[in-house]
Amino acid sequence: MSASENATTLTSAVVTPSDKPLPTQGRRVSGRVWKQPRKATNRSTMSKGRRQTWEQRQQERLQREATKAREQELKQEKTIRLEQQKEASLLRKKMAAEKERLAQLQAVLSAKKLQRRKRKELKAKARQKH
Repeated sequence: MSASENATTLTSAVVTPSDKPLPTQGRRVSGRVWKQPRKATNRSTMSKGRRQTWEQRQQERLQREATKAREQELKQEKTIRLEQQKEASLLRKKMAAEKERLAQLQAVLSAKKLQRRKRKELKAKARQKH
C-alpha cells in the first residue's frame, strides 16, 4: 500500500460534519414560517432571582392547585346557597299567594254571611212591625 492509497482510505473512513444528515423540520402547523423555533429553557443561564429548583416549582404548582380547588369549592357553596335562597323565595311567594287567595275567599264568604244576616234582620224587623 502506498501513502496515497492509505490517505484515501483514512479520509473515506472519517465522517465529516457535512456527511451527517441534518435534522429535518417539516412545515409548521400554524403556517408561521417566519417564527424562530424555540429551544428548551436553560435554567443555568437564568438570573438567580428567576431560577427555581424543581421542588420549588412543584410546591408552587401544588399551591396553585389547592387554591383552585378551594375556589371551586367556594363557588359550589355559593351556587348551592343561591339555589336554596331561590327555593325559599318561591316557597314564600306561593304561601303569600295562597294566603291572599284564602283571604279573598274569606271576604266573599264574609260578604255572603253579612248579606244573610241583613236579610234575617230585615225579616225580623218586618215581623216586629206586624
